[in-house]
Amino acid sequence: MYFPQLRSFQAGTVEGSFTSVSKRLNMSKPTIIQQVQQFETVYEMEFFYRLRRRIELNEVGRILLWVTATDALCQLQPRVGKVAGGTSLRLARL
Repeated sequence: MYFPQLRSFQAGTVEGSFTSVSKRLNMSKPTIIQQVQQFETVYEMEFFYRLRRRIELNEVGRILLWVTATDALCQLQPRVGKVAGGTSLRLARL
């Protein structure tokens, strides 16, 4: 996975439209669309429903979002160490 494509995918999950994503990331709309399409081409599946002026995650997109969020949290665990009160932060790995 490449960071620019993943960043555009994640922003799309939050913003709900490619126009909003382009404003948020300060990039052109065609660039955002191209990055998302490249991301979908690599995995040979679509992650969004493309509606008139908005996008919504489909089931595959929701799974990808969950997997990437879980992976990111697991990567943060060693860096966080102990949290307040001496309680260790533990995350399950898939």
